[in-house]
Amino acid sequence: MRKYLTVAGVLIFACVLGTIVWNLTSKVSPIITTNGRAVLVSDNMYALYLDMENQGPADVLSGIDPETKGQVSFMGVGAGLKPVIPESSKASFSADGAHIMFRSTEELKPGSFISLSLSFENSGDVPAKLLIKVGSKAKGDTGEAMDHSMNGTKSEEPAKMDHSMHAMGSSMNVNDPSKAPKMIMVLDTNKDRTASISLQTENFNFVELVEEPAAHVDGEGHGHLYLNGLKIQRMYGPSTKIGALPVGRHEISVTLNTNDHRFYAVNGERVEASEQININE
Repeated sequence: MRKYLTVAGVLIFACVLGTIVWNLTSKVSPIITTNGRAVLVSDNMYALYLDMENQGPADVLSGIDPETKGQVSFMGVGAGLKPVIPESSKASFSADGAHIMFRSTEELKPGSFISLSLSFENSGDVPAKLLIKVGSKAKGDTGEAMDHSMNGTKSEEPAKMDHSMHAMGSSMNVNDPSKAPKMIMVLDTNKDRTASISLQTENFNFVELVEEPAAHVDGEGHGHLYLNGLKIQRMYGPSTKIGALPVGRHEISVTLNTNDHRFYAVNGERVEASEQININE
C-alpha cells in the first residue's frame, strides 16, 4: 500500500513540477487583437480589418499565416515598409489605411470566422479571428468599396494595385481653396525613439467628439494619424506623441477629417501631410 502511495505521490509531484515549469517558460504575448472583421468585396475576396493593442515594446509585423485556407497580402503599407505598432500603443488595420486582403480558396459563410496567425519580430505568433460580413463596408469603417484585385500572395510583399491612402475612404471636397483647411506638420524624433508631432492649421478647428455619429460643420473636425499606413490614433488637438519606435525607416502621415470622419479634400486632393523618419539605435 505504501509503495502505491509513494508512486502516486511521485506522479503528482511530477505533474505539479511540469505545470510550474510550463508557466515559467511559456511566453504570453503583449499584443492583443480585437474587433476583427472580414468584408466580402468580390468573389472569395475579403478585406480584413483588425484592432491591435501592444502592451510591450515596439514591434514589427513581419508576416501573416492564414489558418483558413487562402492567400493574404498587406495593402496600403508603403514600399519597403512594414506594419509597426509603437511601444504601449494601439494600431488598426482599417478601411481608410493599411489593411489585409484575403483570397479564400473556398466559399465562406457569413457569420463564420477567418483565422490568422500574425508573426511579430519580438512577440512571435499572435492569433486573430475575423468575423465574416457581407457588403462593401463593415460597421465602424469609413472606407468605400474599392478595386481589390490582388497580384501576389506573399504577405511580406505588397500586392501591385492602386491602393495608396489617396484611393480610399469618402471625402468632403471644398471647392473654394481660400476656405479650405490647410496643414503643415512639424515632426521631431526624440532620444527615447518616440516622435513628437505638431500641426499648424488654417481654416480648421479641432473638435473632440462627444458622441457619434456627429454632424458635419464646415472647418471643424480632427486628424487621423497613420504609421506606415496603420491607423494609430485620432488627433483632437494640434499636437501628439507616438510611442517608442523600432530601429529603421518609418512614414508618418496625418489627414484632416470632418466630424463624421470624411477626409477634407481640395479639388479632389486630400488635405494630408506625410514625412519619413529614420530611427537609429
